[in-house]
Amino acid sequence: ERRLAAPVPTAEPSGEFVTYRAETHHLFASLLEETYRGTYDCPELDGLRGVDDALSGHQASGEFRPSYWRLYSVGSSPAGVLLLSEHPLRKAWELVYIGVAPHARGIGLGRRMLTQALVELAQTDAEAFFLAVDCRNRYAIEVYRGLGFVDVAKRALHIRIGGGANLAGS
Repeated sequence: ERRLAAPVPTAEPSGEFVTYRAETHHLFASLLEETYRGTYDCPELDGLRGVDDALSGHQASGEFRPSYWRLYSVGSSPAGVLLLSEHPLRKAWELVYIGVAPHARGIGLGRRMLTQALVELAQTDAEAFFLAVDCRNRYAIEVYRGLGFVDVAKRALHIRIGGGANLAGS
């Protein structure tokens, strides 16, 4: 039998965050890119698009609300990003992206960021809150289920990377 232990983290994230603005774009871009390292969510997509393209894609999902794009720190170090979008016609909110930098993983930051958002969204007229997650991301799935999320659909992602051969045969 082998037992492993980890030091108890001493840095706790505050409930405070920085919201997305033109002045904070570089912070969001930098942290978003950092959260991609070692991710379990579609790691095959890492590096296929630039971080600005990724942020633009996230903004295009639902109605972009800058006050619901949040950057959290642990101590003085940016550590977690939470991006929410509203879908008013569906009376729903979407967790477009949540990520924690490698240096801040394992201390419950993701759970705390999401819990804070859920508490706030419970005070809106939203009837649903949804997200998508890679089925290989067991840690995230455990967090989501612990917060009351249930599976409603399973989909496959198919991607073809690169130009490859001319498929038209000419």
